[in-house]
Amino acid sequence: AMAVDQGKWSMAESLLSDADKQAVKVGARNQERFAGIALGLRSVVGKAGISALTTYARSEVAAIIAQDNGIDRDAAAFHALFAAYLAARSGDKKLPAEILARVSADADDFPLANLRAIVSAEMKLTGGSADSAISTLMPFVNGDELYITHLVLLDGYSKNHDEVHALHEAQWLAEHRGRAYCEFGAHQFLTAYSVAQSDLALLRAAELSQRVAPVVAQEWLAKFKATWPADVQMPGIAA
Repeated sequence: AMAVDQGKWSMAESLLSDADKQAVKVGARNQERFAGIALGLRSVVGKAGISALTTYARSEVAAIIAQDNGIDRDAAAFHALFAAYLAARSGDKKLPAEILARVSADADDFPLANLRAIVSAEMKLTGGSADSAISTLMPFVNGDELYITHLVLLDGYSKNHDEVHALHEAQWLAEHRGRAYCEFGAHQFLTAYSVAQSDLALLRAAELSQRVAPVVAQEWLAKFKATWPADVQMPGIAA
């Protein structure tokens, strides 16, 4: 997460590869965890394909059935839902619908219920229903919600051309970097992805400020450039 935070994507890939090799010694569940983290980071730069996400999600659904340990079952469910979210965010409808049908969660089953709502909201955004996506997530905004709840809200408000609320969400993401780092989730499974999004929120805030508050747009852009310097390789991010 710290390597990503500095825009050092090659280092992050190398660290993940090393972690995956070490995880072989302590069991498949840890390998699956690191595989999901890698998919999350690759999705940020458009390199997590639907085929890879589908294979991973279905593997985690199978793991839910095979596990007799409740903690491991919940972790596998979380992993499957995260892959479904990434697929929905890339515009796919088939995998998210499949995983939502196969991975259930009670209304008070945090964080699974929150992540299910995030997947559902992303599907609604893909289908052009931004209002419905926002409505799906608002009941979870109580101070305990998953960090990426606000990323989906940002996209929802943006698609609604509600720049004021979208900017508010971008600011929230940028200003809650500690939350991105510390949110436990399923063994901090979302940490690296959330940290990357906290940095990109600075760029989103700069873009939105040009339409809402132009005077501060350059301030947000300067913060982004300080976080991911121009001499750092940033795949998928325009210079």
